Amino acid sequence: MPSESDFEEVVRILRSQGGSAWQQSVVSQIPWSDTKVSRVVSDMDRSGQLYKLRLGRENLLSLERIDL
Repeated sequence: MPSESDFEEVVRILRSQGGSAWQQSVVSQIPWSDTKVSRVVSDMDRSGQLYKLRLGRENLLSLERIDL
């Protein structure tokens, strides 16, 4: 189970990117495996702490709801 500090690290990165970023960008900025980033992001999406939108083969992550 990801810790609260894991969630905070993802939020910090998203805020530094203006509130949204591609998941791969988050992966490149954090010293975790792709699997851990994916697990943390999925848990945050399920709990409403961020929004994950699948676009093609990539995920766009956002602190605000994404409406297309």
